[in-house]
Amino acid sequence: MASISELILANVVTIGAAVGAATWFLKRYLGNRIDLIFTERLKVLDFKVRNAEKYEEKMIEVITEALPNIQGVVYRSRNILRDLIRTRDSGLVEVLINNWDALADYLYKYQLFVPEESFKRIHAYKTVVYQLTLMLGSGTPESVETVNDGTIDHRTLTDKEVQTLRDHLPELNRLYEEIVKDLRNMINSRRVPAT
Repeated sequence: MASISELILANVVTIGAAVGAATWFLKRYLGNRIDLIFTERLKVLDFKVRNAEKYEEKMIEVITEALPNIQGVVYRSRNILRDLIRTRDSGLVEVLINNWDALADYLYKYQLFVPEESFKRIHAYKTVVYQLTLMLGSGTPESVETVNDGTIDHRTLTDKEVQTLRDHLPELNRLYEEIVKDLRNMINSRRVPAT
């Protein structure tokens, strides 16, 4: 018969082997399971990062197209208004209206990409220009005269119209400066830092 110490030793060895086998199995199973879970999560995170990078690239592409166009139209309309004051040539009103149309198109096309405060400034600028074009008229019988040979001769703006333009120019200049500052900040915030 086996002594108690041999039985205890046999039981300890058996229990140790069972615990070792269970530990090995659990470690292997749980290790594989944990690896699988983390691998899947890593794939999801990698996918999100790649899509975020693609989204950012697309945003940069749209913004670098939109913002210079918006700034250019705002700049041209302000210069047209200055030329109207200087020359009093009502023929520039049609050019101003075409410019206003372009600004409205850009504003509505890209409004999702322009921060709300910047959008409000650009919209305010567009509204003032629109009100001025309504005041000045375009192609109406009052704004053009037909010369004897059938050609159209643009009328000269009245003193009241020129004064109205002058009265609005400081507001348009202020809005222009704010818009340009906003657009530059937006472009600079989207640039990739040099390495």
